[in-house]
Amino acid sequence: TRAHDEYVQPFKRGAFLIAERSGAKIVPISISGTGKLMPPNCGETWLESGDDAPVRIVVHKPIDPADCDGAADLQARTRAAIVSGISAF
Repeated sequence: TRAHDEYVQPFKRGAFLIAERSGAKIVPISISGTGKLMPPNCGETWLESGDDAPVRIVVHKPIDPADCDGAADLQARTRAAIVSGISAF
């Protein structure tokens, strides 16, 4: 979920429960720098602005639910990975 500031908001647990039950791995992805391109409440006008800004995308190693101690642990590991990849420009 996109935040209105530079802080990563708490994650909801639904996706992690599904991953735990299905055995699907989670692939954390960190994205930094989009706030300058798409400020809050800009609607679709950002497409027409012509502005550019550096964006950094980090794709982390997949996290296997089998290696975690339940959905809460999977959620915590995923959040930690995403936060580790976020940087300020």
